[in-house]
Amino acid sequence: MQQISTINKATTSVYTAAGTTSYTRQVRTVAGSRSLASMLPSLLSTGFITFFCTGILQLLWDAQQPELARHWMEAWLTSWPIAFPLTYLSLPLIRTLMHKLSMSHHQEN
Repeated sequence: MQQISTINKATTSVYTAAGTTSYTRQVRTVAGSRSLASMLPSLLSTGFITFFCTGILQLLWDAQQPELARHWMEAWLTSWPIAFPLTYLSLPLIRTLMHKLSMSHHQEN
């Protein structure tokens, strides 16, 4: 089985406080990389957040119900598979927006 990987070379500029480019460096990325290491932060953060959010909501809605733990786990196991791909797939857009916001804030000062 032949493994195909494409290496993209992108240049990034580092800006100084005066707003000028101090140097340029090359960044090597593997196109289409979907390794577990790249997914792990999103996987853990969405798992943690959905676990506690669904638990709090179940306590507020069904605090007196005897099957609280079962309902909580059902809610968590339903919400986590929805939250994880949404978070993971939206990360490039979020990073781009944060970069643009930070660069516009940097250029104003």
